[in-house]
Amino acid sequence: MYIDSTLELAVAQAVTTSAVGQNIADLRALNLGAGSQAAVQDRLDATPLCLVVRTAVACTDVGSDATLQVSLETSPNSDLSASTVIAQTGVLPFASFAPIGTTVWAIALPPSDSWKRYLGVRFTVASGPLTAGAFDAFITSNIQRNSRAYKSGFAVQ
Repeated sequence: MYIDSTLELAVAQAVTTSAVGQNIADLRALNLGAGSQAAVQDRLDATPLCLVVRTAVACTDVGSDATLQVSLETSPNSDLSASTVIAQTGVLPFASFAPIGTTVWAIALPPSDSWKRYLGVRFTVASGPLTAGAFDAFITSNIQRNSRAYKSGFAVQ
């Protein structure tokens, strides 16, 4: 699975309370071969894309009762204010997202005809807070299932 750094919406982002992903994608700034928003949306729709959210650092909380909801949002503003939810998970129980390496959410992205300029994820923590935990969120052209992530620089023997 290939991950473009410009489409990494969260990279080992510590999440203990509700937060917006640390990286917001500016769809106009992406190198997709055209400058207008309509042309960018045409290109996004021509390439099937997926959103993947994974637990990068195991989550903990005092009562193991925290919940998490993740949403993919679009906004005319770079801080995701006045955002519109494109897709979201249900409310996830602690055990379903806490272990490191868990694929919390993996979906095919819907058509981009209603997307605004900026794209990002929002983590909503309830019944928490979490005392530790971090997540990766990225857009890729395919979802690799049953895979194991390795740190960069590993050697193949």
